[in-house]
Amino acid sequence: MGIISADKISGALSKAQRIGIEEEQFVVAGIALTLKSLRPDEYAAVIAECDGLGDVDYLTAYQVGHIIRSIVEVNGVDLREADFVEVQETAPDGQPKTVKLERHDYLRKYLVGSWGKEVVFVVYQKFGDVVSTAEENAQKGVEFRVQDETAEDKYRRIMGDLKEIEDEVPEELLKSILEDAGFMRMSTAQELKAAMDRTDQLAREQAAREQAAKEAAAAEAVATPPPPAKTDAEAAAEVEASNAEIMAQRQPMNRAAGQLPPDPHQTLQEAVSARQTPVDPASQGGSQTAAQPAQADNAARKRAEKIAALEGDAGVPLEAGQIPPPPSEIPVLTGSRQEVDPKAVTVDQPPSAGINPRWNPPKQA
Repeated sequence: MGIISADKISGALSKAQRIGIEEEQFVVAGIALTLKSLRPDEYAAVIAECDGLGDVDYLTAYQVGHIIRSIVEVNGVDLREADFVEVQETAPDGQPKTVKLERHDYLRKYLVGSWGKEVVFVVYQKFGDVVSTAEENAQKGVEFRVQDETAEDKYRRIMGDLKEIEDEVPEELLKSILEDAGFMRMSTAQELKAAMDRTDQLAREQAAREQAAKEAAAAEAVATPPPPAKTDAEAAAEVEASNAEIMAQRQPMNRAAGQLPPDPHQTLQEAVSARQTPVDPASQGGSQTAAQPAQADNAARKRAEKIAALEGDAGVPLEAGQIPPPPSEIPVLTGSRQEVDPKAVTVDQPPSAGINPRWNPPKQA
C-alpha cells in the first residue's frame, strides 16, 4: 500500500477545491447580498431540518435553510471564512454571556428571521439562479458520450433524476409543478373508488330527475281531458260564422265601411242622361255666353249618338245598373291572307322606312 504526503499534493488539490461553487451579488430592499451555491452536505442538512414539518412550515423552512447557508457577504461584510459567530446574550440569571453560534444559525436568528415572506421568496429565486449558473459552468468543456442513448433511455434517466429530488421538494410545490406540466400524482385505490362512487351517484340523481319530469308530464296529461269532439253541423256553423265575420271586416281600401264601389254601367247611363238633358243658362248664373251652350249641346248630342250606336250593336239597350251579358259567339276575323314568295323577299337592302340597326351595307369592291 503506497502512502503519499499531503504536502506534495496540496498544491495540485488547491485548484480543485471549491470546484462548482459559484457566487453572485445582487441588491434586494437596499441590502447588498452575495449568495453561493451549496455543497451536498449542506443540502442534506436543509432536508434534515425540515423533517417532520407541515406543508406550510416545510416550505418556509426549506427556503430559509437554503438562504442562510448560501449568504457569504452582507453589505460588504465578508462571512466566507467565518464558521462561528460570537454573540452576547443574557443568561437566565440575568448575567450577560458570550455564545458561539454557527454562521447559518446566526443569520437565521438575527438576519433572515426578520425578513418578510415576500423577501424570502425573492432571495430564494435568486439562489436558484446561482445554482443554474453553477450547473452551466460545470458542464463547460465537458463532452458527454450519449449518442447511443435512445429516447426511452433518456426518458428513464430524466425520470430517475426527478424521482431522486422529489423528496426534496415540498408536497404543495410538487403538486403545483406537476399540474402546470399537465401531470398528476398517482391516485390510491381508495381515491379512485371514491371518485367512481361520486360519478355513479351523480348519474343516478340525473336519471331520477328525468324520470320525475316524465311522470309529472304524464300526470298532467291525464288530469287535463281533451275537449269533446264537435259534430259536423257545429263545425260547419263555426266555419260559416268565421267566413261571415271575415267578409264583414273586409272593405275596399280608403272607403268607409258599408260603402260599395259605384256601378260603371249606371255611371255611364247617368252621364248619357246628363248630356241629353238641356242645360238652362240661367241656372249657371249667367256665366256662359250664348255660343257656349250651343257647342256643349252639339258635343253632347254627338256623344249620345255614339253611345246609342254602341248599345245598338251590342243588342238590347242597357238599363241603369245592368251588367251586359257575355257575347254568345266569339268573333272571328275573316279575310284572305296574301301569300308571300320567300324568294322575292330581299334582306340585304336597307329598310323602306327608318333605319334598320342590323343592316350592314355591302362593302365596295
